[in-house]
Amino acid sequence: MAVRYVTSMMNFFGVKERAKVVIEGPNQFSAKTEEIISDVLEKALILASVF
Repeated sequence: MAVRYVTSMMNFFGVKERAKVVIEGPNQFSAKTEEIISDVLEKALILASVF
């Protein structure tokens, strides 16, 4: 839901070029929470360096 809202707001303000990084599953797989978050943070750093 938050992704849809932020996308709508960015469209409203005229931001057309963007990328998404979404963390999925830390609540469902509590044993892997730290692994999931660290993987997503690595992806976000790579994405930020080319954006």
